[in-house]
Amino acid sequence: SQIKHDVGTHLSQREYGNMGITYKSHHIMRPTWAVSGGLTVTVPTASDVRVGLADGTPLAQIENESVHLAPYFGVLWTPNDRLFAQGFMEWDVETNGCPVYFNSGIGLSYVDDVHDATFQYIDLGLGYWLHRSNSRYRRLSGVAATAELHWNRSLEATDSVAVGGFRVGDIHRTIEV
Repeated sequence: SQIKHDVGTHLSQREYGNMGITYKSHHIMRPTWAVSGGLTVTVPTASDVRVGLADGTPLAQIENESVHLAPYFGVLWTPNDRLFAQGFMEWDVETNGCPVYFNSGIGLSYVDDVHDATFQYIDLGLGYWLHRSNSRYRRLSGVAATAELHWNRSLEATDSVAVGGFRVGDIHRTIEV
């Protein structure tokens, strides 16, 4: 039998992902540094995932119902007009799971919810302005050399749901990049 996946398999199809809404605020502003923070709420606006045979028989379905909350804060330091450093921390927390359905021979049946792991993101950057122009008629207003470090990791084990030979989710226990 041939397996068919109905999302993103054709070049002519377009898939819009989940929508994120972000609130940002400056909490502290001083002459050489600033602290800001906020919250991103991601809502499930993308399509569900369906996997089936080429003849239309459904094998599995994952309903996109996951809502994510991602609080963050950032810091900017500018000791002079050329040197700058910036960094931020963010945590992405899922508030609910996505229902998973498998076909056990009599159609799709609910099995369990699959949950995304909570993630932590830490980013640090250091930069130096090599060229800056305040002229509004210049095509190039500035060039900066920057170095950045990014560390992303799951704060809990990843989740998966399995029935028979099918598995939905991640088989790795933790993720770190």
